[in-house]
Amino acid sequence: MKLYLTEGSPACKKVLATVRAVDAKDIESIPVSPLTGETHTEDYLRMNGNGKVPTLVDGELTLWESNAIMQYLADKFGGDAIFPKDPVTRADIVRWQFWEANHYNQAANAILSETTFKQLLGIEGGPNEAILQSATKDFHRFAKVLDDHLTDRAFLVGETVTLADFSVAMFTPFVTADETTVPVKDYAALTRWYGAMREYVH
Repeated sequence: MKLYLTEGSPACKKVLATVRAVDAKDIESIPVSPLTGETHTEDYLRMNGNGKVPTLVDGELTLWESNAIMQYLADKFGGDAIFPKDPVTRADIVRWQFWEANHYNQAANAILSETTFKQLLGIEGGPNEAILQSATKDFHRFAKVLDDHLTDRAFLVGETVTLADFSVAMFTPFVTADETTVPVKDYAALTRWYGAMREYVH
């Protein structure tokens, strides 16, 4: 089994959190860099036409999209604790994974892209203020949903950490830094949860 990853990628970080949780030792991690064009070679695009990471290859199966990879790894390696087979619990976990991909982390990614990632990638020019304002507005809208949900619980689903937490917490290393442009510190429960997730997503 081969897992194509980019160091520092939030999408890869949540997959690696899953790998550690299920103790999947027989996975070969293969680093690829979008910056050097490795994700747009003919060979890579045959595996993942999107030219993105991560990509998992397991025999005849080639799988992309981080949340799908996480679910597959949990089922493959017996990760019932992080992805229970009970249909109600599983639906709840998948709900949060869809939510993060379509709403919450889209807003967080836009903020980080304008304020942090551009600089890290050496892209000239400051933040696009229109994008930043729109993303910040969206972030506050969805952060309140998450903060309210976490007010009286430690994890998103059930009493222990699950794939839902790994997925939603994919930006943990960036939002728990001493200085962050994502306004998570406006939300007490959310800040507490991100602090706890540093054990898993790093």
